[in-house]
Amino acid sequence: MPSVLRAGFISAWAAALAVACVPQGGGGGEVITPPDQGVRADGGGGGAGGAPMQDMRVPLDMAPVPQCANGVDDDDDGLIDLRDPGCGSAADDDESDDPPPPACANGEDDDGDGFIDFPEDPGCGSDQDDDEGDDVAPLPQCLDGTDNDGDGYVDLADPGCASAADPRESDPEERPVCANGLDDDSDG
Repeated sequence: MPSVLRAGFISAWAAALAVACVPQGGGGGEVITPPDQGVRADGGGGGAGGAPMQDMRVPLDMAPVPQCANGVDDDDDGLIDLRDPGCGSAADDDESDDPPPPACANGEDDDGDGFIDFPEDPGCGSDQDDDEGDDVAPLPQCLDGTDNDGDGYVDLADPGCASAADPRESDPEERPVCANGLDDDSDG
């Protein structure tokens, strides 16, 4: 029950109790409600058969009920009180769920590279890093293990690669017959 409803319920209950304690028939009783002492019904000496009535004090505990014991879904996640993962105990006054840990400290391989969290995953700069993605530049074509130009040769075996750092594997352009340094027509 939310604390506002609980306070209203207690006030209504205390008022009913106080009225029940006031003598019937005009005995001069009154209801006194000092906030620090709860509800007090003063019978004023006019009890049944003329007997004096005793003062009755009903202490009221107006302290709010902790969120994890109030029967309300305080954080709107569909779970109430101790069924809510944000509640550690019934005395817990904060039903909100803890934030999830950063990607580099959650015990999972978030980027699927076979490495988990900091310091093992190269994509994690610290355990507070929320992105496990590896920030590695793509390999040059002459070092990536692929026949990028489709000529049947891969990387340094490809005539288009001058070094492993060569960004393109494409073969050099063919020189015209008269500029290739060969006697293509065998005329000497």
